[in-house]
Amino acid sequence: MRELSALLERQVRYVLDQPRERVFISLPRLVCFVEEESRLNAVAREMVESHVRARDAYLATCREIGSELRALLDEHGWFVDRMARVAESSRVFRETKGDAEQLRADLDREVALSPLGGFFEPLSDPCTLGRAIGRFRSWLQWDPDEVEDERHADLVDQFNVIESRRDRALAEHLVDGRTAAGPAWLRLRTYARSVAPPPYEPYGDAGPSTDHFLAVYFKNQHEGDVARLASPQGVRDENDRQLLQLFVRQVRRDVRAFSEEMLTRIGLRLSHLTLMRRFKTRCETYDKQELRNLVRSAQESWGKGKKKERSADEDVLPGKPEDRLTLRIARYLFDQGLTPLIDAAIVDLRPDIVDLSTGPISLYVEAKWYDDSKKTLHALRTMVGAAARQVWETWVGLDGQHEVREAYLVFFRLSGPLLAFEGPFSHAGRVLHPVVIDLAPAPEKGSKAKYDPISMAKEVLGPKDASGAQKEK
Repeated sequence: MRELSALLERQVRYVLDQPRERVFISLPRLVCFVEEESRLNAVAREMVESHVRARDAYLATCREIGSELRALLDEHGWFVDRMARVAESSRVFRETKGDAEQLRADLDREVALSPLGGFFEPLSDPCTLGRAIGRFRSWLQWDPDEVEDERHADLVDQFNVIESRRDRALAEHLVDGRTAAGPAWLRLRTYARSVAPPPYEPYGDAGPSTDHFLAVYFKNQHEGDVARLASPQGVRDENDRQLLQLFVRQVRRDVRAFSEEMLTRIGLRLSHLTLMRRFKTRCETYDKQELRNLVRSAQESWGKGKKKERSADEDVLPGKPEDRLTLRIARYLFDQGLTPLIDAAIVDLRPDIVDLSTGPISLYVEAKWYDDSKKTLHALRTMVGAAARQVWETWVGLDGQHEVREAYLVFFRLSGPLLAFEGPFSHAGRVLHPVVIDLAPAPEKGSKAKYDPISMAKEVLGPKDASGAQKEK
């Protein structure tokens, strides 16, 4: 991952160092690099998914506000009708068009946003609700003498509450669209593909709506502008120079926003992987005998026929071997600055360790151990498969409340064959890392080993498809 960060930084620096229209020419190279590198592409998809969720939340808020405004209109319909008529007859409000029935028709329309992507940051409300709120506000500003003051004041107060909610939601939506990495990446892809634009998209019969027609119109127009300005002698006059300047500034802002977020997420993942590798080294180098004694003591206390219910004055975890090893991992992570939760009641299947303090790169750990009682290939595959199944089922529950994209499945080997995994398993934007911590005594290792290492294909860690076959990745 460290080498990947360096490669990304070089690609970004190359684009940002280009003058004027050569920014467009170099941009497809960066976009292609991210889309073809599976790890970068997965992170980029996470960014877009995060933006889509924020966009959907804004759309849901707009629909709620539209319903509330419609109810307010129904409650004060006669009053709004009269204000609208007065406003239309006034010179001051002559630009106000339509009456309350027209406003009701606008509110009954499906609230929609402009399509994803585009060429520029959003600077105004992309939602159709904004026009209705603007008309309502213009009417409320007119307070003729014959209007009852109390009724008018009550209506204004109710409308102000609704409008303030919409203003806040709009501000959050515009900030996300202008600064977040997800929309920045979507715009960069649009620019990169416009250097050699796709075939002309017909308008049809204005599409599903006038807004769709305008979106397609400007898409075709801007694609043609980018392709022309990126070509030799593409800048023909002062208008072209100004347009080129706008395009280049937008691309540079988006490249910086996207690369900064990408490097941050890579760094978080790299730091988690580094932490787990250092824990493995610590256990195998310094804590091996202590951990073996810990497991042996737990087996003696909680072995067959000796299990009991935990009393109220016992430690946070019961004394089973797996629980004590889990506590060791959690203590180590806490000492490294994380805030791990142990056996947290977040979902029905409780994760051994979960740290939700790092946002979308939250950490999830499950711990298992084995000895020479599991020495056959079938026994080990069954153990690994059951552990992986537990991780994926818990993961689905976690995703319902928290965005967790990384998990570590830690196997403590006390004796028996050494597990050798091909690597992490990736599926649906999630990555499962296997970590094998070798606590076997020296007489059972190297040339004196009783068992050959057993290779585990990374597909063993993944879920099965509908046919029952293991997914391949």
